This record gives sequence, structure tokens and C-alpha cells, in this order.
Amino acid sequence: MNICMVTKLTSICFAILICVTNLPGQDSLKCQRTFPSGITIEYGFGNYSLKDEYISKEKYSGTLPYYSIGWARHHEAYVYRLDMSYRNSNNIKNYNVTTNITQFTVNQGFLYPLSNISIFQKNLYLWFGSSTEFFFIYNDQPNP
Repeated sequence: MNICMVTKLTSICFAILICVTNLPGQDSLKCQRTFPSGITIEYGFGNYSLKDEYISKEKYSGTLPYYSIGWARHHEAYVYRLDMSYRNSNNIKNYNVTTNITQFTVNQGFLYPLSNISIFQKNLYLWFGSSTEFFFIYNDQPNP
């Protein structure tokens, strides 16, 4: 993909998200919800760094994309949420040595609203709750 096509695709996606999303900083009388509910799909792209002292004292780093799907549901006294995320890349390098990283996470929890606080004439909503997370990471270091 060339840079022009990526820029156009990013602009179109950004415009769609602006039109259909409630922004967290939005001050609106139409939407009184403070915690999103329903299904969410996320994608991210960022840097990853790993230091494994058994292999080398140097760190491995590279890009690692992020895919996630989540679900949240409001009940009378709490919010129930369930999230799953997946990350994988074979682009993690230390000079001429590469490794393949696979990461999988499942997160489940309950959030209870605390009392509302006003700061600078704006409402501040705080949520408190327990959460359980299952985290799996696999580092596939090829044999030299």
C-alpha cells in the first residue's frame, strides 16, 4: 500500500468514527450514558519491547498490532463487561535475531458506580469493581 492510499483510508475511517461515536469529552443532553454498552471492536498498532535475560541482555523490540472485541451490559446497579484481545507479530528484532510473539488476553469484570463528583462545574464519574484477567504470551524464539 502506498502512503496516499493509507492516508485516504485513515481519513475515511476517522470520519465514520466521528459521525457514529459518542466522544468521552462530549457535553450533550441527548446522551446521559457514561459507560459504553454493547459490542465494541478495536484495532491498534504500536511498539512492543521485550527483554529476556536467558537469551540476551539486549531488548527485543518491534511493531505489534492489537485486535480486540468487547461486550458490556448495564444492569441496575452495575456494568458487566467481557473483553478478548489478540496480538501477534514476527517483526520483533534484536539486531539480526528475530522472535515471534503471540499474546492472548481475556478480561471479565463488574463495575459499580461511585458517587458523582463535580470538578470545574463538570460531573466526574468514577467506577469501582473487580476484574479477572487470563493472560497468555508465547515467545517463539527460532533456533540459531
